[in-house]
Amino acid sequence: MKSALIPVEGIVLYGSFIEKNHIILNKYNIPIAAASTWKGLKIAHLTDVHMGSYFSLAKLKTTMERLVALEPDILAVTGDIFDDDNTNEKSIALIGQYCNSFKHGIYYCWGNHEYMRNMDVIRNSLAKTDIHVLENQNITIENGKDKLTLIGVDYPRDRTHFTQLGTEYMEKALVGVPQDSLKILLAHHSDFIDNAFANNINLALTGHTHGGQFGLFGYPLFPGFKYVRGMFVNNGSYGYVSTGAGSWFPFRLGCPPEITLFTIV
Repeated sequence: MKSALIPVEGIVLYGSFIEKNHIILNKYNIPIAAASTWKGLKIAHLTDVHMGSYFSLAKLKTTMERLVALEPDILAVTGDIFDDDNTNEKSIALIGQYCNSFKHGIYYCWGNHEYMRNMDVIRNSLAKTDIHVLENQNITIENGKDKLTLIGVDYPRDRTHFTQLGTEYMEKALVGVPQDSLKILLAHHSDFIDNAFANNINLALTGHTHGGQFGLFGYPLFPGFKYVRGMFVNNGSYGYVSTGAGSWFPFRLGCPPEITLFTIV
């Protein structure tokens, strides 16, 4: 009986103290034929940090330093970051200090967990930084005659009308987007990948699922979502679901936390 328990105990220890604390880096090349001017553009992605008991300010600083060291042009942050009222103001200020470290800035969209906290404090704190909050909005960057548009959608909190709200949010976010621009979507929930595919978005960055937190051979053991983990492609549009840098609860197995870097080629 004792020998049978040893591997289980080992798994628990590994998932609780090793894998959940080891944030890996995943890199992807995104081929976009019509984006020659933006060739080599690098976009870093951070999501689902869940500041609090399992993610400290010190760990956030270390993570930001890792992202800066990759020398990306843009940092895309897709929600569920500020999840602790005791540290949210300091977390926002910390991330805000790095805005000038990214050539085209930091862009942010809401997750569901921010709405569980003091949103007035979060909004006011973000307003004191140069972080671009995209709440069903877009910002276009021009490089000569070529354009790059960052699009961000809010989190639909009414689950009974999630699909309808998602469509409405996407429509609002796309208002004024130049048709000939390279389009990058920031969304917290991975269901927005369908909205991205329907609107010919070049690259959609999402999170929320944590990749299921349990996996085997790179696949989630408990899917639960249409898009759970990794890259999805449809007619030249790319959608990515990050496993997130933090955790719902202090255990991961076969699904390490991640930061991600995308390069336009």
